[in-house]
Amino acid sequence: MRHLDWQMMLFIGSSLLHDYWVYWGLPRVYCWNIKRRQLQSASNMNKTKKS
Repeated sequence: MRHLDWQMMLFIGSSLLHDYWVYWGLPRVYCWNIKRRQLQSASNMNKTKKS
């Protein structure tokens, strides 16, 4: 029973933390490929220079 109680407490605690995180709009971590973005921006700059 002890293990079940801790598991339930962790689930409820993490759910509440997630809800507060989303509600208050706390910082989010975004991951993206920087190299790909640089290549895309470079190709977009080349297109605008040609026109």
